[in-house]
Amino acid sequence: MSKRACRSQGQWRYDGSREVSFFVTEDALRNLAADRVLGESECLRAFDAHRPAVYKAASTAYERARKGSYELGREDF
Repeated sequence: MSKRACRSQGQWRYDGSREVSFFVTEDALRNLAADRVLGESECLRAFDAHRPAVYKAASTAYERARKGSYELGREDF
């Protein structure tokens, strides 16, 4: 079974020029979009509409532990 998520890639950090991927789960996007049922285009719109919150959650996750990729779920927002 495949997990549905949107991907934000290429957040560059001041401590190096390494590329880090962040995956935002569909459940997290649904929560940001007031629990509406989301299709692919609505997921992308929810991601774009809540980009500052996504960046904040990604930055917080990155500061907790340096990894190559992260999955951001409902609990991260």
